[in-house]
Amino acid sequence: MIFEASEPSSIFKHHKLTLDFGVFYFCDRFIIVEINEGIDYTWDKIEIVAMMVVEHYGNNPKLGYISNRVNSYSVDPGLWDKFHNTYNMIVASAIVSYNNLVA
Repeated sequence: MIFEASEPSSIFKHHKLTLDFGVFYFCDRFIIVEINEGIDYTWDKIEIVAMMVVEHYGNNPKLGYISNRVNSYSVDPGLWDKFHNTYNMIVASAIVSYNNLVA
């Protein structure tokens, strides 16, 4: 379920940012990210988001990051280590998935 269609969207004050590769909700202490279907979430795109985060929250923010995976997209997991070493702004992260796991 997209964040805007959920009950928490009416509870949490947020600023919505729509880019050509996804939608980003900047809440007080965390970000909810919904990347578009089929996107390759590359370092270039991550840097754009990082710049927007600094613009919104100021220098050296400490935030939670929630990936609301309503769409299928790809990302190199190694980029998150690079992101942490470069920006050091994420203090907690979560992935919300809507796929059924088969044992």
